[in-house]
Amino acid sequence: MTSHILNRPGATGNSALSLLNRLQDLPDCEVARGWREALCNERDLPLTERRRHALERAYAWLSLDEVDPILTGSFLQALETFPIEEAHAIVERERDAALHGLAYSDYQRLRHLLPWLEAPMEARGEI
Repeated sequence: MTSHILNRPGATGNSALSLLNRLQDLPDCEVARGWREALCNERDLPLTERRRHALERAYAWLSLDEVDPILTGSFLQALETFPIEEAHAIVERERDAALHGLAYSDYQRLRHLLPWLEAPMEARGEI
């Protein structure tokens, strides 16, 4: 998976892009654990910081030449390991960051790549 430089105003997604690249380098069976670890590392951050991380991830996803389905599927697998309320909060934060932090055209593009942005997780039977 290759990526190009983030050149969005206000985007500081280098750490998020590094995360995606590191996860891509893991064996497939370890990617969900890597997502869980990354999301757990954000637990104790103030809400504004957690939102910033979510927006950085959105920009990082958009910067990829192609999105590996293992990365997206593993994100959903990682969410299943959290208590339901926490999983919902993570998804809502990701959705809110993408919807309110990106240009609408970028949001439209991203929501087709990331299934958790498309519809509530319960509606898809994922949690």
